[in-house]
Amino acid sequence: MKILIIANKVVFPALDGGAVAMKKLAHLLASYNQNLIDIICISKDEKVANIKPPNISIHNNQIKQIVFKKNMGLNILDFTTSILKKESYQANRFYHSKIKDYVQKLINEKQYHIVIFESIFTTVYLNKLKLNNIKIIFRAHNIEHKIWQDLAKNTILKKIAFYFLANQIKKMENTIPKYVDHIITISKRIDILTKER
Repeated sequence: MKILIIANKVVFPALDGGAVAMKKLAHLLASYNQNLIDIICISKDEKVANIKPPNISIHNNQIKQIVFKKNMGLNILDFTTSILKKESYQANRFYHSKIKDYVQKLINEKQYHIVIFESIFTTVYLNKLKLNNIKIIFRAHNIEHKIWQDLAKNTILKKIAFYFLANQIKKMENTIPKYVDHIITISKRIDILTKER
């Protein structure tokens, strides 16, 4: 079976808890029935001006990691656009048309059986890709809007902005489940992740 994972950070090496969880899932899937795994990683890099060709590495002969570096520094124009379009600014930072085109080309060539979107942030690609006859899985690492609500409670100057970002993400978290076949959660809290497709 061929599986594509779209991740919001580098998986190999795993430098934080989220990356460790992604790495474990990739190894688990690769060990089961000799599945072939491609991982598209979108890595934050404030020194990058434009999207460059990705860095590609092979792990365990079954796992290929493809890393795109993207500048995700604050962009006032993009932030304003997200307000006008009522979209999540935090998630839109991970989107780039060149990455989308690369992913679509891979999907067309490899004919994956499953595509896994790691975290709410990678789902900005979900409705921009043609995923016919492919099982779609969303893996929710956190209830992201709760994190931003907590940040808002602990600040005075940025309170309004953080609550606004929280509401944008919450809208995504309530909408995305209806576009996927399965949801995997890391915690047992799934109150926002009920869905019918």
